[in-house]
Amino acid sequence: MSAPFSKSAVLAILTLVTTSWIASATSDNPDPKIQAAFEKRFPGVKNVHWEQNAAKDFVAWFYFQEGEAEASFSKSGSWKYTKIEFLPDAIPEPIEDYLNEDYPDGVFMEAHTYEDPRTPLRYVIILGLEDNEESNDDTTYIQLDFDKDGKYLSLMEVSY
Repeated sequence: MSAPFSKSAVLAILTLVTTSWIASATSDNPDPKIQAAFEKRFPGVKNVHWEQNAAKDFVAWFYFQEGEAEASFSKSGSWKYTKIEFLPDAIPEPIEDYLNEDYPDGVFMEAHTYEDPRTPLRYVIILGLEDNEESNDDTTYIQLDFDKDGKYLSLMEVSY
């Protein structure tokens, strides 16, 4: 008597079932309490893409205030941070004045705001600074942080 299914058919069915189970177990769709926390913080935002990171937090990717944004929430729905990118023409005037005075040759790379429960809103600007030494043509990248009023806070070298 022959088996009702071939060995390859059984393997295919097991693969399909296992793949479906893994996909449902690792779904990037947050539960309603996380979505509610997001909607409370960002009312009216549509077209949100969710991902779950290695720490099992949920990260929302979306557009907000004319820039790409990301916001992270814990599994319990607690807000962890928000980062919102913006264009150079939206840099506040006090920050622009500081950059023009102290880094006139700096090459704009990135600008965003960042805040989390322990850190008030800050502006983050990343510039590329070309080394002038003839033997070394590398670019150094720096991150400058400013408070919400445009007051300089800190500088650090970063990889970019």
